[in-house]
Amino acid sequence: MKATRLLRAGLAALTLAVSTGVAHAEKLAVGYLPVTGHAKFFVAQERGFFKQEGLEVELVEFVNSADGLHAVVSSKLDIGAFGTTAPLVHYARGADLKIIGGIMGEDAAIIVKPENAASVRTIGDLKGKKIATIRLATGDAVLRGALNQAALDWRKDVQIFELKNPPAVLEAVKSGQVDAGVVWGPHDIRAERQGLQVVIRSSELQPGHPCCRLVVKSDKLKNPATLAHLEAA
Repeated sequence: MKATRLLRAGLAALTLAVSTGVAHAEKLAVGYLPVTGHAKFFVAQERGFFKQEGLEVELVEFVNSADGLHAVVSSKLDIGAFGTTAPLVHYARGADLKIIGGIMGEDAAIIVKPENAASVRTIGDLKGKKIATIRLATGDAVLRGALNQAALDWRKDVQIFELKNPPAVLEAVKSGQVDAGVVWGPHDIRAERQGLQVVIRSSELQPGHPCCRLVVKSDKLKNPATLAHLEAA
């Protein structure tokens, strides 16, 4: 009887410990983009790093930074990993956003059809051309900055079309609707597999430039330990 009571007490304690552990696992909704560097989230998920840090993370995919940042601002996400341009634009407009860290850099590329590759060797060669970008993407900002440095006015000397996602850019280039497109990885590899060619990489235009930042609303800063656990994972 004594052994039975001890066994029951042990099982009860184990059950309590397990349930307490689950109860203390903080749930976070984290937004990401289908971009090379964001594979880190899936590594952390599959290797159990989030759980080791006491987190239960739901990963939510977005096709561009603009949509993702809107979800952060409207509190549909706890944390978002989106480009540098989108957070800064929202912040400049008075949005309640804080950047708490980064997840990657560089990784954008300018793509063209093979028959146009020889005519686009430098950023200056884009003068007079139609260029498809993804709205509020880091690569878009790097492109405009590079055009400015080449003494080209991106409002007048080129035509920039802001599309919703990388697949849309690929199709615009393939169909000839535009002369060039700016995509992020791994869509540069997809572009090459579909017969397009990478002519300039963002790392050539602005070496070491930052890309996706981890962004939260200011109320999330009340729990800095949670954010530290996410970054550690």
